[in-house]
Amino acid sequence: MKVFKLYLLTILTAFSFGQIDDGCDLPDLNLYITPEGSVLYNSSEAIGGFQFSVDGVTASGGSGGDSAGAGFVVSAGGSTVLGFSFTGATIPAGCGTLVDLALDGEATGLSGIVISDASGLAINFSYYVEIEDVAGCTDSGVDLNGDGDYIDDGETPQACNYDSEATLDDGSCEYAEENFDCEGNCLVDVDCAGECGGSAIEDQCGVCNGDGDCSLPENGCELPSNNLYLALDGSVLYNSSENIGGFQFIVDGSTVASAAGGDAAGSGFTVSAGGSTVLGFSFTGSTIEAGCGTLTELTLNGESSGLSNIVISDPSGSAIDFSYYEFCASGIYDCLGECDGSAVEDCAGECEGSAVEDECGICNGDGPEENFDCDGNCIVDTDCAGECNGSAVEDCAGECNGSAVEDCAGECNGSAVEDCAGECNGSAQEDACGDCNGTITDSANCFDTNAIWIEWNEAGNLDVNMYNEDAVAGFQFNLTNVNLSGAAGGSAVDAGFTVSTAGTTVLGFSFTGGTIPAGNGLLTELTFAANEGEIESCLESVVISDASGGQLVFELGNAAGDGACAIVATLAGCTDELACNYNSSANEDDGSCWYVGVDNDYCDCDMNVNDCLGECGGVAVEDCAGVCDGASVEDCAGVCDGAAVVDCAGVCNGEAVVDDCGDCDGNNAAQDCAGVCDGAAVVDCNGDCDGGAVVDCNGDCDGGAVVD
Repeated sequence: MKVFKLYLLTILTAFSFGQIDDGCDLPDLNLYITPEGSVLYNSSEAIGGFQFSVDGVTASGGSGGDSAGAGFVVSAGGSTVLGFSFTGATIPAGCGTLVDLALDGEATGLSGIVISDASGLAINFSYYVEIEDVAGCTDSGVDLNGDGDYIDDGETPQACNYDSEATLDDGSCEYAEENFDCEGNCLVDVDCAGECGGSAIEDQCGVCNGDGDCSLPENGCELPSNNLYLALDGSVLYNSSENIGGFQFIVDGSTVASAAGGDAAGSGFTVSAGGSTVLGFSFTGSTIEAGCGTLTELTLNGESSGLSNIVISDPSGSAIDFSYYEFCASGIYDCLGECDGSAVEDCAGECEGSAVEDECGICNGDGPEENFDCDGNCIVDTDCAGECNGSAVEDCAGECNGSAVEDCAGECNGSAVEDCAGECNGSAQEDACGDCNGTITDSANCFDTNAIWIEWNEAGNLDVNMYNEDAVAGFQFNLTNVNLSGAAGGSAVDAGFTVSTAGTTVLGFSFTGGTIPAGNGLLTELTFAANEGEIESCLESVVISDASGGQLVFELGNAAGDGACAIVATLAGCTDELACNYNSSANEDDGSCWYVGVDNDYCDCDMNVNDCLGECGGVAVEDCAGVCDGASVEDCAGVCDGAAVVDCAGVCNGEAVVDDCGDCDGNNAAQDCAGVCDGAAVVDCNGDCDGGAVVDCNGDCDGGAVVD
């Protein structure tokens, strides 16, 4: 980077630490301890608890301040200070004195700061250190508007090493060199000599800072074949491989006053010029013979830059491919005819072709076969099967490409193997965690990081278990859907911790600075009452700190991923997912589970049975002949497909029948003498049905005696 220094000074950075007398002078979310032991604070969030270490001294007690006003319990032991509320009270958001400490000297600061909100979540607090002056480069540019807003105006640049945090200029500013930025990038044009902002230019010959002497052609015979060139004196030089029957071209950058002389005049050509166009031809059909020289001499009105639109024809009027000669100072042309061009012929003779010689010298060849030289010789190892670079090897039994291998004891095709400890035929085995010769049998105890989890025990309490790789100095967490009533036992009690519960919150710490050593087991056992209608409780807002007050990272759940939540109430029912009456909400089996085909004839959980065709819930049955879904039925005498029927009197195979009047076994008694059911016709005394003869008073049929 092209950067120059205005001054060479030693960079000095000055720090000074000032005393804060009021917590409201602190930035948000900061603590500060005064020489007198008062811990000042400024917090935009309500504080539910705090813990920190006092540096350089020990604390024998803590009192007063807003902690006391909020009813906090503040304990101090060694260098550790802990404040919390058994009732769930908080210190409102604000500023002032958190607590006054009794110290055995003057503290140098606070560390291991852990501040939690009302729900137990950590608040990101810092210890305040005032930095008054920082020396460095303060040149940020120029204040264009007089408002303290310094910007780079392009004339008064910002220093390359401008320090936005510096408050005291130490004269160390560095600036970019003219025409460059601070990274050394050129900000202006680069001349032909590669100099940033340089003045070098190419002359007419294309030479950087050249003198303009290009050694131009002096006669047409110096030109390539079939080329024209306009000399500085107006002579049109030519070199042609064929006889010329006529020509026409345009003079670039100038106009033509006249045209005369040259081989055109010598051949009797008429040459006319109008504006910038020149035309030459012969009325007699004569030609300019193939060769080189001066075609014609022009008088120009100003300097020309060359010729264009060149048309040269042979005696028959066919065009000859002519070009205007472009001067090449180096005299080197590529295969495309371009001066100093990069085009080259490939190995096949094609200009700018892609053909290349292979390793064997063959143009566009494929090169030697892999693993062989150009003469076909194998240049790598040959395997036991004779294949060049083959993979076949002899096994331990001497067979090429055989499968026999030596075991760890050196025996060919032996069965000895190394155990997990690397011992041949050893007995060491990996435990459930994959550790060789380990003792863990349950994969749920295989941890790779700190973890905390809960389990409902047989006594109906909640076991809080912990796997910790570092010593634990304090813990706090919440449990949902329960009302906690106490805590006992576990490693917390063994370490002399005080474990308190309130509502859903658990808090554990040591007044003496004790810690729970690294280990795996029961942290504490909680008694509780589950909230009405709730059967599950989950860990939340877990904060666990080390001996220095730093927060440790813990995963929720054991190594198997279980235990972030636990059952905390009983709901009886069928708990077998395979049972027909499975209750997904039940967590205690009441023995009510029933299954298809177990102690019943049901074919599904809807209590259907198979019919005689085997269809679950079907209606097919066997008939009296034993045919499934058959049509045979028993008669009234119990005979399958029998003819016995019940008569009208209900007697099987009886003789009673219904008479003509519809009366069962009536024998037509309801008919009169005329055969009419319930008719009025009767037989008279002469024996005639419905006759008129009657017996007279003398007893004679159809007699005439009457009573006088």
